[in-house]
Amino acid sequence: SFSVESFPGLFDTDVHTMSSSTRKKGGKSLKGNLYGQNGKLDFTKCGFQLKTNTSQSIRMIDNFNLRSQALTNEINADSAGLEEYEGQLLRLKERKEFLEKRLAENKEWAAHYDVEFGPFVAKYNEFVEMMETLYANAKDKHTKGLQLLMDHFGYNPLFKRWHDDFSAVPFKPM
Repeated sequence: SFSVESFPGLFDTDVHTMSSSTRKKGGKSLKGNLYGQNGKLDFTKCGFQLKTNTSQSIRMIDNFNLRSQALTNEINADSAGLEEYEGQLLRLKERKEFLEKRLAENKEWAAHYDVEFGPFVAKYNEFVEMMETLYANAKDKHTKGLQLLMDHFGYNPLFKRWHDDFSAVPFKPM
């Protein structure tokens, strides 16, 4: 907004009605600024002062417009960044809900594991024990079979004789 106080002395037309303290500003007479020797308004000086004040006002307005535009651009950039962060936050919240749901399902499954899968685990352990017993029996029978071959057929597991027609290869299970 425009005010007369922004331009001191510019619009004073009658120097004689001012007091002497008003005519002096910083030790300089207003007569020397905008008024001629005869005390009347000097339009050349007044025009120059008006032009200077107008130029400064225009520069201030332009500067304000530039700063305002820069702030508007920053606000728009911040708004775009905010939308991006909100999108990421939404995806993270959805991922968190998904993981919390899976965690609850896994805890429930783990709680029921012994009840639901316990019989299968027990059956597997029983099967492993049975296999150990069967394998021990098979090793024992194999050893007895080799002894039978040595006793009745002259089989020697360490070497093969040239006149033997027996062609078995020795093997001892672990």
